[in-house]
Amino acid sequence: MDIHQRFRELRKVLNLTQKEMAQAIGKKDYSSIQKFENGNRTITDGILLNLQEKFNVNIDWLRTGKGSIFLENKQDKIINKVQIKNVTNNNIDNNNINIPFYTDISASAGYGAFVGMEEYENVSISKSVMKVNNNSVIITVTGDSMEPTLYNKDKVVIDTNDRYELKKNKVYVIRKDNELYIKRFSTCINGICIFTSDNTKYESVVINEYDSSSIIGRLKSVIRDFN
Repeated sequence: MDIHQRFRELRKVLNLTQKEMAQAIGKKDYSSIQKFENGNRTITDGILLNLQEKFNVNIDWLRTGKGSIFLENKQDKIINKVQIKNVTNNNIDNNNINIPFYTDISASAGYGAFVGMEEYENVSISKSVMKVNNNSVIITVTGDSMEPTLYNKDKVVIDTNDRYELKKNKVYVIRKDNELYIKRFSTCINGICIFTSDNTKYESVVINEYDSSSIIGRLKSVIRDFN
């Protein structure tokens, strides 16, 4: 059984029609659900996060078939509880703010460039849960260089406007040699800034303090994928 078959099984467990499932995850019509279930469309991280938030679904079960369908206790496993859902024109109100989720961008031992030509999904985050603004984006963590603070596949909310005044011990996404890293700011000495890993197995990353394009933004919150 693959992820598409488990998606179909989940819908049946929830006792939802394809139309009802489409409405639940913010799709305009049930043809999207048909494509998900038939394997003709990729089930993205945005869809998985939406199912997790709405139905307490175990994302790891959907991806791999391991574990139970539903999480036993979601509250205990979230670093900062975030209300996240797919955005449609009908479900945005004054309590939510639109946030781009860059599904193909990862940071830690990062890949490629940041924000620009990359595709993203629109999601909405509750402003009552945490401080976010129009400069916030969501990306994915890869690797274990920031354990135990951040884990592989965690989704992180980054404020791209909070990068002009580095704050000691705060976590930032930085770019060096076209690779992205998520590290903790330590200090700047003679124009050279040092960012450390929480996992001591990894070396620090050093960048030029005056190269503002190297600082992508500061970590604001974490949406944890469950095991």
